[in-house]
Amino acid sequence: HLSGTRMSLYDLVLLYNVHGETVKTGAKLPEDRIYGLMGLARDDEMKRMTEVKYDGVRNAYTRFAGLVAKENLDVLLLSQVTTKSVSSLPSWVPDWSAAQLRIPYGYSDLTTPVFSAGGNVIEHPVIFDVTKGSLTVQGYFVDSVCRNGKQSIQKDMDNNTVENIDYPSLTRFSDEITEFMKQAKNTEGSWFQDASN
Repeated sequence: HLSGTRMSLYDLVLLYNVHGETVKTGAKLPEDRIYGLMGLARDDEMKRMTEVKYDGVRNAYTRFAGLVAKENLDVLLLSQVTTKSVSSLPSWVPDWSAAQLRIPYGYSDLTTPVFSAGGNVIEHPVIFDVTKGSLTVQGYFVDSVCRNGKQSIQKDMDNNTVENIDYPSLTRFSDEITEFMKQAKNTEGSWFQDASN
């Protein structure tokens, strides 16, 4: 941003509100974590689409998340925080004032997804209602979930490597993925039945 090129409002909100262990940008009103950055955003971006209304943090965060979701559904990944400082937020709305808001899994940095299984085009319009706190998106039935994974990759706070990965947790996670793949290959009708090892 310092090079003179303006960013989208969403990218600015990510830049100044999503951190690892560092201190977040301060704002007297929680709404200003969004509206305080509008003057820095590109003119052709969400700045025009965002209706500036100081009608409470819940409505401001919900409105912003709905507008972003129309362009990028990955904003929903940022709502997976176990505790929200704004308790009235709908479950799908990120809490931009949460102290522990971090880069979501599946992203290598703030704006770069590692994969895009659903593509990057939203074919059907996203509908949101601020008052109801609802979000409606097109979904596709793929299959039924018969088993959930239990392992996850953990951070190693004592590790000074770039990745900060707890390698035993990575091994357990990889072993579980291998087990799932073997199970999928042995499931009748599975697309993986004819796959090579």
